[in-house]
Amino acid sequence: MEVGDLKVAGRGVSTDIVEASVKAYINAINKAAFEISKPGLTNMEE
Repeated sequence: MEVGDLKVAGRGVSTDIVEASVKAYINAINKAAFEISKPGLTNMEE
């Protein structure tokens, strides 16, 4: 997943491929939100 210049990957584990995909996507969104919220990260598109 890309947010501006930031690239993040998520992980999701489940026996159901759809559930695993959703978990991975949510994990990537959370990682991106964490990285964006860090002070000093200013090279992001809004």
